[in-house]
Amino acid sequence: MGGAREVIFFIAVDFIISTSVCMAATYTNTKFFELQSEECVIGAVESKGNVSSRIQCLDICLQVSRHGTDNETCTAAQYFDQTKSCQLYVYRGQPLPIVCGPMSPAVFASPLMGPFVIFPGPATWSQAMAACTSTGGMLACITTKVQNDLVGGLLETRGFANTDAWLGASKSTTGSFTWVNQQAFGFTSFSAAEPSGRPTENCLVSRYAAPTLEWYDRECDQAYVYICEY
Repeated sequence: MGGAREVIFFIAVDFIISTSVCMAATYTNTKFFELQSEECVIGAVESKGNVSSRIQCLDICLQVSRHGTDNETCTAAQYFDQTKSCQLYVYRGQPLPIVCGPMSPAVFASPLMGPFVIFPGPATWSQAMAACTSTGGMLACITTKVQNDLVGGLLETRGFANTDAWLGASKSTTGSFTWVNQQAFGFTSFSAAEPSGRPTENCLVSRYAAPTLEWYDRECDQAYVYICEY
């Protein structure tokens, strides 16, 4: 790939139906995924010079996440062979622009970012889960603030601000929410007075109202937009 760089933003589209899964590439002790047209990353741009290879660029990104603060994560890396430079996308807890693929040269995103794809539906929670599963994914499971900010910005960028969108959590027999991928339900972003505790509201939706993506419990047979994770 050449040294030219092209950033493409997707704004207020009506239908997002592409479901291609990221291409995985293993580098040293981690995995990064080439950013596809449906996917986005979040982070302020930081440049590093005298970088000899894409592998070294990805390692620099990994080290930022390993040795940074709790709110510091390198979400993606981009290597420019002609200038031997590395461009990092670094999230530090502040609202940042959403940068979407494809980009040239390729951007390699951390698996911590998802990827997430929005579908307009409308679908019930069970229908949405089945649709995500049929294309090799699942309803989105948000386990960090980085992911929550990314999905919120993605909903706004795609034209779905102030719109309920299903996430991949429902109440277990104990009455507590659990993610469909069995990850710990530690990080949360519930709106005030949520979850409501109503016995019929057993599934989780998100809604982006700037500057925050907040969560609400809803009746599972309601039909909404939904977010798949691949």
